[in-house]
Amino acid sequence: MDSHGDSTNTMRAYISEADKCLSDLLRISSYIVSNICEKKIMEDSASIALSDNQFYILKILSNESPFSLGNLAKILLISNAAVGKMTEKLVQYKLVSRRVRKQDRRTAIVSITPKGHKIVEKYNTLIIEKQMENFNHVTLDEITFGKGFPPVLISGPCVIEDEETTFEIASALKQLAGELDIPLIFKASYDKANRTAINSFRGPGIEGLRILKNIKSELGLKVVSDVHRIAEVAAAAEVLDIIQV
Repeated sequence: MDSHGDSTNTMRAYISEADKCLSDLLRISSYIVSNICEKKIMEDSASIALSDNQFYILKILSNESPFSLGNLAKILLISNAAVGKMTEKLVQYKLVSRRVRKQDRRTAIVSITPKGHKIVEKYNTLIIEKQMENFNHVTLDEITFGKGFPPVLISGPCVIEDEETTFEIASALKQLAGELDIPLIFKASYDKANRTAINSFRGPGIEGLRILKNIKSELGLKVVSDVHRIAEVAAAAEVLDIIQV
């Protein structure tokens, strides 16, 4: 394979690795928020004390109903007897209904009731509210992004050409932001790895972090750049106020 093909495959591998890291982060964040909301929704249902598994059963049935107890047991990785006891309480609270399958009277079928649907709908509403609450604004020292806050100017050259030119641009932007009385975050790529053409200029590479560090210290600006290799994240984190993935 030629060098062009090798470079393209390497870039694709880096992008794939970065995508996986971002997906893992989003999945963990979603899991944390979901758990907070599940506890909260059960607290809000003051007269109904549900276990995590019982609440999970309601969520399953809200998406697909009816469901056999055997299939629920497989999903929850518990015995049929255990899932039977869990659904008994849900039946008592009239959150699910339970019947025997006509073709096989040994098979019990459960369906969610309108009352059960309301609890799940309340959970879904709380999820959205919690996400809006958590991600409504983000604060970076004295700079706050989000609804109700002043706009923030994130600007700079697409890629670092050289130190002198980059300093000139950063200085001009700082003056402009001062005149407009808005916060500024200086942005420039030290390694523009996502160029359309593989042979396009990508910047100075990791050396560009030194330039951004000097701009940060000498001009007193926050700096952001994009990182395309996991191996560079630690070094970038030492300099950058925001890491773009």
